[in-house]
Amino acid sequence: MLLHVIWGFVDERPAECPTFSVTGVMLQWGDHAPALVRQGRFFWNDDAWQAEVEVSRGMHPGVTINGQLRLTPDVLQTWTRNSLNPRSEAARQLRQAMLNKGWNGELGVVTLG
Repeated sequence: MLLHVIWGFVDERPAECPTFSVTGVMLQWGDHAPALVRQGRFFWNDDAWQAEVEVSRGMHPGVTINGQLRLTPDVLQTWTRNSLNPRSEAARQLRQAMLNKGWNGELGVVTLG
């Protein structure tokens, strides 16, 4: 009996973890009320980096909405290649998502692109 073994190595280690954070960024809701952002650390989940995010209405943490930011390695590379600041771009896209969803108690998943 002849047994052939083919070895294949798959690099399942994700790309380098993003180091930026939108914590402390001040945004505005659709009604122009201030919104303070807090973000957790990025972790690898289903082929993308994901971070918990919490946005509080007003200057003082109180009522918050929760969600997740998702970022694929390709998008991060594109930002870098185009000289976009990841913190600024993520904050801009988060603000747009907030305007689209309004103040409804849950932000959901915001896939950065």
